Amino acid sequence: MNILVLSRQQAALAPFHDWLGPAISHARLFTTPDQASGHSGFAEIRTFEAYETTALIDLEVVRLHRTWPIDRIIATSEVDILRAGRLRTRLGLAGQSGPSALAFRNKIVMKQYVAAAATLLRVPRFQAIDEAQTILDFIETHGYPVIIKPDDGSGSRGTHIIRDETALAAFLKAGVTRGLEIEQFITGDQYHIDGLVIDDEVILCWPSKYVGDCLSYTKESFTGSHLLAPDHPLTMRLIAAAREVLRILPTPQSTSFHLEVFHTPDDQLFFCEIASRTGGGLVNATIEEAFGLNLNRLFVQAQADMPIAAAELRARARAPQALLGWGLVPPQAGVFLGARHQHPDMPWVRHFAWTLRPGTKSHGAQLSVDQVANFMVEFGDQAGAEERLVATWQWATNQAQWEVS
Repeated sequence: MNILVLSRQQAALAPFHDWLGPAISHARLFTTPDQASGHSGFAEIRTFEAYETTALIDLEVVRLHRTWPIDRIIATSEVDILRAGRLRTRLGLAGQSGPSALAFRNKIVMKQYVAAAATLLRVPRFQAIDEAQTILDFIETHGYPVIIKPDDGSGSRGTHIIRDETALAAFLKAGVTRGLEIEQFITGDQYHIDGLVIDDEVILCWPSKYVGDCLSYTKESFTGSHLLAPDHPLTMRLIAAAREVLRILPTPQSTSFHLEVFHTPDDQLFFCEIASRTGGGLVNATIEEAFGLNLNRLFVQAQADMPIAAAELRARARAPQALLGWGLVPPQAGVFLGARHQHPDMPWVRHFAWTLRPGTKSHGAQLSVDQVANFMVEFGDQAGAEERLVATWQWATNQAQWEVS
């Protein structure tokens, strides 16, 4: 079987030689120049400048297929999901199709699906932005605040909360680009539900609560979340909502997924967005620690049509073996000089790592996953989860030394 892997991930996060085993000798990798050297075992590795945006990858895949017929295409990150789906459709390959990938990538398309059929959660009012007048009309009808963001964005990149006319004027000053959507701002707590679908069966589906929200990194806070306990009043409700969304959308036969939902003060659930890939941050690491399932590894193996022991996975996926949470400490703008201490003296901290090297210049957090450190904590009850996450973040913030620019 000839396998093409599209990935810009570093080998430490995506060890394809371990995940694919002997099959890697019949696989080729398309990646970025800075990540190529870390990967090994592939029959060929090709690199592409401007990996996220170049259309040359599409042409090279079609060319490759003429002389080396591709059987499977593997994609692991948001930037490649739609590209891989469209290529599979063009080449007649098994796996997630172009229309399915679009439904899990484009925020307007996914909301149209959910708004038309969901019964367990609502969808905020939303609209594609054609021009500035669209924004003015939407606000005139629905009022402030609103969210404006790319319809295919990730990592909260380019997301703006517009709370008043002053903020609107600042946003419009730069002009209105294509590929944006506007939607109601939903007040409430934000949750994410992560899981795995294998051969059309939802094997794992478990909710977590964000500490703050996906824009916390812009407000001198941190990005993080913690698993919900099985007896939490929202656990089963969020699982049911996730399963409904997966039934409504053209879900791939096998995929990992990451769904985000709001819970309002008046006890309503609102759809935010969903992706047909594993969540970012330490989502995968937390799921692996709690359930013994590596979503990324299983996602890759399913795309490669490798055998997966579903019965064993079902048994592990019933409930977490430990209640865990994770956090990303956003960098400041300046030069990171290092940390006063390497690890917090807190017994509940399962993992802590400084991820920037001393001497690294940072422009501050540009995405929700940007970090100077990351950590994972264990907790016994939901109230203690946020306390421990905040305490660990505060410790890291105090330990990090910066030459502020």
